[in-house]
Amino acid sequence: MFDVIRIGLIDQGSITAYGLGPTQEDDEFRYPMGQELLDSTLNPVMIRYTENLDTGEKEEVRNVEPIGSDDVVKYKLKEDWIFDKQRSERYVRIIGIAPVVNKYNESGEVKGTKELFWLYYPECRYIFNNYDVFNMHNGSQQMTFDQLFQMRMFHGTIIKEDNVFNRRIEQSWKGVDALMENERIKNELFTLEHDLWHY
Repeated sequence: MFDVIRIGLIDQGSITAYGLGPTQEDDEFRYPMGQELLDSTLNPVMIRYTENLDTGEKEEVRNVEPIGSDDVVKYKLKEDWIFDKQRSERYVRIIGIAPVVNKYNESGEVKGTKELFWLYYPECRYIFNNYDVFNMHNGSQQMTFDQLFQMRMFHGTIIKEDNVFNRRIEQSWKGVDALMENERIKNELFTLEHDLWHY
């Protein structure tokens, strides 16, 4: 999927990437990335330390290592959940999508994850409709990336709910409490949907 996003960003230029802003947490599509910033994001300079065989000291080596599909560990989605009480229907509208990669420390160990950028999903739908997803379990069922998202054929975890302080669950709760808050939000959504059919 990241290859498809890369085609839309670089080859066709039909998708706009939005930066994370000064806080590195902005998901409101307020900071469109210029071509230079986008190139440096997709082709970061990685700093590695190697030992000099003559002196025995560590030396800094800088290499440009383009981010590929293998580097993306997950995707974050921003969604609107709309409950229509008059029609007793629930709509889930995907607003944005962000590829997430691992962050590494100086010794090369993973120290967390970070979003590369945010994409406005309605803008991505055209290019997602032009590329098929391979289904390992059913070769006769062809599906595009857009159909995969619209049919919600993915596994997700709630990490944030709209709130006054714009905080993620992990910023307010830790460990088991974070899992309990995640379940509380899921149950709240389930109850809202269930109450649409309550007479």
